[in-house]
Amino acid sequence: MTWCIMANGRPIRDGLEAAVAKGACLLKEGESAIKAVTETIRALEDDPRFDAGTGCDLNLYGLVLMDASIMDGRTLNGGGVGAVSGVKNPILIAQKVMDTTPHVFLVGKYAEDYAKTLSRKYPEIVVDYDASTFETRERLLKAIKALVEEAPVEEILSEKNSMSALWFKLLLEGRLNTIQ
Repeated sequence: MTWCIMANGRPIRDGLEAAVAKGACLLKEGESAIKAVTETIRALEDDPRFDAGTGCDLNLYGLVLMDASIMDGRTLNGGGVGAVSGVKNPILIAQKVMDTTPHVFLVGKYAEDYAKTLSRKYPEIVVDYDASTFETRERLLKAIKALVEEAPVEEILSEKNSMSALWFKLLLEGRLNTIQ
């Protein structure tokens, strides 16, 4: 069987390569595609350089709100979570939504409550996790200041953000994942 793992997270090539290598290793060992994809995404969520999991940017209110989804192409079953805070790896919750519930998508408090329930049985599901860091808080404050002072925002933002993504993150309360 031929397989391929693709990931996008420019410009952090070494982080992408490490995550994809993890998934490829699992496939070579005979693990399922779902396991390989979940662990690939989990590796990205664990790397603070990506706007996922550990590296998530803060919204205007200083909160980290994350989204994740997964689908099994063989069965067309899917699972997802949206607007989740306090969870280290939202992809793990999305997979459990797909595997253990009749639902497809849980959001906000309900997804967080489900994650807390799961964490009692699955130690790899970490809850009460604060993904915000000093650096992400400083970047948010600089971006807000730039908007207020009409400074060149592009100079303040890191390479992983675009101007449109900044506006969505800062201004739209209750947003789900921004497509970049």
